[in-house]
Amino acid sequence: MLEDSENGIKAASKAKMLPVLVPDIRRPDEVEKLVYRELIF
Repeated sequence: MLEDSENGIKAASKAKMLPVLVPDIRRPDEVEKLVYRELIF
């Protein structure tokens, strides 16, 4: 699941999906442990 928001990462993690963080301007620090992978450009 590709997500760019804190709520999206939390929801994907709760649904037992593998959340991939596509960071926006502000990186959501609170969800770092829930992220499966992070795309960095």
